[in-house]
Parts: sequence; C-alpha cells; structure tokens
Amino acid sequence: MEKSELLQKLEILKSDDIFCDLYFYVDGAIKKATLDKPLQKELADFYKDAVLSIFNDNDFRIDNIDNFNDEDAKAIYYFNNKNVLDTIKVLFEIKEDLETFEFKDNKLEKIDGIIIRIGLNKDDSIVLYKKLSTLIHLLKQAKTMILIPSNKQLSKVKQDILKLDNKFHFLSIDTKVFVMNFNILERDFKYDEVILQKAQNTLELLETIEFLDDMKKIKELSTNKTFAKKLHNIHMSPVISIMENNPTKVETFINNHDELKEFFDITDGKLKLKKQTKKNVEKFIKLLNDDLIQSELTDIMYGVLNKEKLK
Repeated sequence: MEKSELLQKLEILKSDDIFCDLYFYVDGAIKKATLDKPLQKELADFYKDAVLSIFNDNDFRIDNIDNFNDEDAKAIYYFNNKNVLDTIKVLFEIKEDLETFEFKDNKLEKIDGIIIRIGLNKDDSIVLYKKLSTLIHLLKQAKTMILIPSNKQLSKVKQDILKLDNKFHFLSIDTKVFVMNFNILERDFKYDEVILQKAQNTLELLETIEFLDDMKKIKELSTNKTFAKKLHNIHMSPVISIMENNPTKVETFINNHDELKEFFDITDGKLKLKKQTKKNVEKFIKLLNDDLIQSELTDIMYGVLNKEKLK
C-alpha cells in the first residue's frame, strides 16, 4: 500500500454523515455494545478527529512491518493479510450476529479492549482497536468516590465508570492493520518473540555466507531484545548480498577508512572483529545495515539513521 492510497481511503472520515459502532473484546470474543444515537455521533466525531490528526501530518511514511526499524521515527508499520498475527487478526473479524455485551453485574473490569468501526457504511469503513487498562480506563467505586452535582447537592455515582480517551493502538483498513503503538504490540501481543525469532533467522543467514570470522559475540547479544531489533533490521539490507557475492568491495570500503579499521580486520573475504565487544558488534551491524555513509562533499563518514532514498 502506498501512502497516497491510504490517505485516499481515509477521505471517508471527512464526511459529515458517518456512523460508529462500538464493540468490546472480552475473554477472547467480540461483543457488541448498544449506543444511543447522540453517543454514536459523538464517538464517530471523537475518533475520526483522532485519526485525521495523525494522518493529516504529511511527515510520515508507511512500510510493511517485516521492515520494522525502531530507530525510524517517521514510519508507521502495517501487517498485511499474510503476516498479521492471529491474535491481532481476530480483533477485526466483526460479524453481524455478535452477542450483545450485558452491563449487569458490573462486568466492566472484564473488558480487555474496545473496537470502534467508523465510516460511511459497514463496507466502506475503518476499524480501530484500543487496549484498555483497568488502572487508566476504569473508575471503580471501591477505590474512587465519584460525585456529580444534582440541583443544589452532590450525589454519588453508584456504579463503576468506563473512561475513554481518543488514543488507539491499531487501525485496520481493507486488509492492512497499522500499528500505532509498538509497545502494546510487543507487550500484549508477544511481538517481541517474533523479533527474537527473526534475529535468529538473520544469524543463520550470516552463518551461511560465512563472512564474519567469529559469531560468538553476536550470538550472545542476539538474545537481548534491543539488540535483536537491530539484528532484525538488516535482513533485507543490500549489503548482505555484496558480502556474499563481492566481498572484495566490502574489504576495499573498510580498508579505505581509518575509523573502520579501528574495529575490523578483513582479509580474503573474511571479517574479524578486533575485539569481541558489544561496541564492535554494533559497528558491524551498522556496516551490515548500510548505516555508515561517507559524504562525497566533505569525505566525513557518518552513522546514519532513518535513511530515505531520494532516487
């Protein structure tokens, strides 16, 4: 999906006549919430404004989550129907014969998340998911005394209250699910395990091309989640192919720069870390990810993040 295509699809939210359905995710199932007409309108406006405020800022780009780079602050990543996690996919499988959520016995604390569908109609709409926290979104009578003015006196609210803000964690449109909060994805949907596995796949690839002389330190660091993200980032780097098919080019690149020779020795297509340290391994990861760029204007070498191709 291109950015322009996404923005075009979001144009439906600019209509004055959009509907809103609210659902609760409870014990692994979606249940429908009953709303009165005024509240439907208020919720529709509430969440459409939240969506448009994010995507009206043109200083972002979208990319498949397989290319995830946590150092790229401008990217919004999405799952497609081939790589979406089952635990996320189920959140957006909204059927028309869903059971209605019953508020009797005050079951608000059982709600894991809310699902909001807004648009022109059920076929031309977007769906949002928001993970709820009982500490943030539920005002319980046992811990809070909620008072409301009634004529000239205060009265106590006698039931728990569900409090919503306009933040959301996933957005689904067509067959794509956009991740708006990566911490929620990792913590509540176990995506950190996916990253660790992808890091192991990258290690296997590096072992196959037999470019790094000693894999011990990089294997040791690969079990760390932060480092695993960096390792995962390189799986599609064009540098991998160069190392495999034209190692002489990499050798020339390293030997032409004194700052790189502080970290690496390279001869006969084999690279050796001068020290088996985290710092040296991280420099190797930057090399793999093509993050070491020399300015043609100044001849200065930079460590570059958030690379954006200009041509």
